[in-house]
Amino acid sequence: MPLATPAVLTPHEGEFARLFPDLGDRLAQGESRVDLVREAAARAGATVLLKGAVTVIAEPSGAVWLHAAVAEEAAPWLATAGSGDVLAGLIAGLLARGFPPGRAARTAVWLHADAARRFGPGLIAEDLPDRVPECLRALGVGAKRKGGAEGR
Repeated sequence: MPLATPAVLTPHEGEFARLFPDLGDRLAQGESRVDLVREAAARAGATVLLKGAVTVIAEPSGAVWLHAAVAEEAAPWLATAGSGDVLAGLIAGLLARGFPPGRAARTAVWLHADAARRFGPGLIAEDLPDRVPECLRALGVGAKRKGGAEGR
């Protein structure tokens, strides 16, 4: 049954299996994460973001994006209690600012990983929100533009 829109589901593999038991079984058997997340998004009528070292984001339309936090981009310390709640909060904030669900999910995943890399090992979830302004400043968001207007 489709969810009210805009909606973004942000499960890890265990939560994905509880939300979509048949897809979770297929995931456990090694079927393509991309195909399964795409199918879940179509069923739910919502954007689905399956968290992991390679995060898969799919929209109900079938569009899919991957965010690979591996090698020098890795942030394994994100696998900590509450980190997913921070990610969901980033997505909710971007949705509230008018971002479409897929774009909100993609942007939030990038910010979440960048904030974790900036903090480094030893991170707890509560450390992440304090790093987001630094991530945005590094992108030039909020920088003064010619004429004194604030950037967005």
